[in-house]
Amino acid sequence: MNGVMDGTWQYGRIKSQGMIYERSKELLESVSQRFLGVAIEQRDFRDIIPRWDTLDTLFFCDPPYYGLVGEQFWPFKEQDHTDLSKLLHSIQGKVMLTYYDHPEVRRLYKGWHIIEHWRPRRGAVVWGKALTRVCELIICNYQPPDPSA
Repeated sequence: MNGVMDGTWQYGRIKSQGMIYERSKELLESVSQRFLGVAIEQRDFRDIIPRWDTLDTLFFCDPPYYGLVGEQFWPFKEQDHTDLSKLLHSIQGKVMLTYYDHPEVRRLYKGWHIIEHWRPRRGAVVWGKALTRVCELIICNYQPPDPSA
């Protein structure tokens, strides 16, 4: 019998809890090393991007997807998407952002490198259509490395 008690501790007969603890320590150590020098912020992009912009900065932006997120999740209107695009077009740093495929997103980032990434999506309804696969866009203002190389 395995399970999680209160979301923080596990119990079980199959794996040694000591082994799980040791593996968790190893993973945490590797993640902490990877994120040295990384800043993760959740504030308005109009404040964050100009403050951190340099030639050496990589901005990863994952805004609410165009036309899909309601006010109850995050108040991000069409004007915010336009403002984000204008700001990102004006910076010195590199940008990688993700969106669901939408004609307006392609218009806002015309001339940038756009990679289509299709993935399974069960139960998704996008723009009134039930989908079993969804196309996410990875959009960069620089030439991303070829993952197959």
